[in-house]
Amino acid sequence: NFSWDQTQEQWNKNYAKLKEYFLREGNTLVSQSKDSSLASWRISQRKLYKKGTLSKEKINLLEKINFDWDPKEDQWNDNYKELKEFFIIHGHSSIKNKQGYLGAWVGTQRYVYKKGKLSQEKIDLLKKLNFEWDFIENRWYENYEKLKEFYLQEGHTDVPQRKDNSLGKWCS
Repeated sequence: NFSWDQTQEQWNKNYAKLKEYFLREGNTLVSQSKDSSLASWRISQRKLYKKGTLSKEKINLLEKINFDWDPKEDQWNDNYKELKEFFIIHGHSSIKNKQGYLGAWVGTQRYVYKKGKLSQEKIDLLKKLNFEWDFIENRWYENYEKLKEFYLQEGHTDVPQRKDNSLGKWCS
């Protein structure tokens, strides 16, 4: 039972552990807190894959258990799908940054876009949902249009400032 290739043997042991995890959890996203050595091994497999040094045989084995090659990209796609569902239900994708994790994600997309670091493919996908790139500026123009309408009806811009009057609050 002499081991001629300890590296391969260790790879097989880690793969077996990951496969067991996949069968139990339904994914391969082992966290550092659950099993730090397996999580580190998983990360190293991604690095080897990106470098092009992971064998086709190992790639095939990992893909059989739905190995997640790029979890950040998968998370982006999951969040996009959720925003798309929101858009279908509500008819808009205007979510404030403070509206839960999806709002935080939307805020991140605005920030990354303003920094010029959002890919054109993602920009195009978000545009399909009438994505608001500047929520505050859009609200300003919406309120301005409401104020113009008020002016045309009332002949002045002295909007009452009551609790239930958002235009009055905006003017003040």
